Amino acid sequence: MADRSRIRCIAICVIQHHRRWLVLEGYDPVSQDYFYRPLGGGIELGETGSDAVQREFFEETGHRITTPEYKETLENIFIYKGKVCHELVRVYAADLRDEALYQEEQIIAHEDNGTPFKVLWVPVQDFINRSKRLVPEGLLLFLNPTDPY
Repeated sequence: MADRSRIRCIAICVIQHHRRWLVLEGYDPVSQDYFYRPLGGGIELGETGSDAVQREFFEETGHRITTPEYKETLENIFIYKGKVCHELVRVYAADLRDEALYQEEQIIAHEDNGTPFKVLWVPVQDFINRSKRLVPEGLLLFLNPTDPY
């Protein structure tokens, strides 16, 4: 388990298709809230954010993405499982190499320890109207400030 007493550097990748984003569905058992986040994970020592997001996506899903395009870095301070967490989040955008995945409703991905989790296509409108909570906060506005959803 990650040390939550330090700032964690992660990279995430926004993959969009027909006004939908591919996101993991997470759940906080303490707050009993669901949240949705683009796939990615920790940046390892000596690894670029771009390399990290490609590696993490492949490790979690078994699928490859195109070369990620850097968008921005966000600072994310939040409560998870009742504890304060702090991340610097490198945000990238890419496409799926396997176009058949755009037709799937969901993909089953796996954590490092083998625990499965759901990856879903969620309409961007669900994040805009806040029926689903996108994290990190501010991600949507920052990637598509003028996109008419």
